[in-house]
Amino acid sequence: MREDRVMPVLKWCAVAVSVLWIAAAGWGELSKISMPEDFRSTAYKRQAEHCSGSFANRYECKSSIIIGNDNSAFYDWVLRLAIVFAPPLLLAGLYSKVQQRRERQAEEERERRAVAQLKRIRAEQEEIRRIHAEARHAGEKTIHRGPTSHPA
Repeated sequence: MREDRVMPVLKWCAVAVSVLWIAAAGWGELSKISMPEDFRSTAYKRQAEHCSGSFANRYECKSSIIIGNDNSAFYDWVLRLAIVFAPPLLLAGLYSKVQQRRERQAEEERERRAVAQLKRIRAEQEEIRRIHAEARHAGEKTIHRGPTSHPA
């Protein structure tokens, strides 16, 4: 009976830890968000000063700077979201695996008990058949013995 109480307690502990993690890590990671730099920012202009050559070369250089900054911002967001949500998702996956394992063990135990009960029932049925067969056999012997005399 105690084992039946373990999984709900474990589940709610996992939920509580996950919510606390998301709140703390979310506050820590998502509260320090800065606006991504666009092509009008001073940092971009400093990087773009190094672009030289023909118009096509300068355009290609500036485009690669913008794309690089966009990729960097994307990777930063992915990392922040992974820090916030990956541990709770891993905890949920771990809980799910533990739950599946326990359910599989419980199902195997129920199946083992059912098989044992069926074996007992079959053994009892065989015993009943044997007793009935012996009774029939004993009854046939009394019938074939001949008439019994009853005092009149």
